[in-house]
Amino acid sequence: MSHLLSRTDIINRCLERGCSADFWINIALCVLGWIPGIIHAWYIISKSEGAM
Repeated sequence: MSHLLSRTDIINRCLERGCSADFWINIALCVLGWIPGIIHAWYIISKSEGAM
């Protein structure tokens, strides 16, 4: 069930923010390893919060 929910979350993020290069980089990093994907996600979040 959690696997299905994680896929739904990915689709929602793509629809909400668009499928930019950052999205695809984060997917690739998550496939390579969980920690690089999380670090990149934190970077994107901090970058977008700074712009607000």
